[in-house]
Amino acid sequence: MNVIVVPQARIELDAAVDYYESKCRHLGSDFLDDYLAQVNLIKRFPEIAPAHEEFDDVHHLPLRKFPYSILYAIEIDIIYVLAVASQHRGPEYWSSLISRTA
Repeated sequence: MNVIVVPQARIELDAAVDYYESKCRHLGSDFLDDYLAQVNLIKRFPEIAPAHEEFDDVHHLPLRKFPYSILYAIEIDIIYVLAVASQHRGPEYWSSLISRTA
C-alpha cells in the first residue's frame, strides 16, 4: 500500500523530530525511526489499529517508544496519515484535528 502524509501531519512530524533533537542529540532520529517502524507496520497490516472512538474510518496507532500516535485512514490501496499527534493533548485536539484533515 502507498502512504500519503497530509501536510498538517508532516508539520507535526517535523516539529516532533525537531523537539526531541533539541532535547538530546539523536533523539529526533530515534523518534523518526519509531514513526517509520509503525508506518511500515501499518503498510503491512492496515487494520492493525482500532478505529478512533469518534470516527469509524480513522485508525489510531501509538508509537512504541514516544507519547505520540499516528492517526490514519485507509482508502482502497492508499493509507492517509492524518496526524502525528501528541498523546499529552486532550481529546478535543484529536477531534478537531481529524475534522480538519478528514
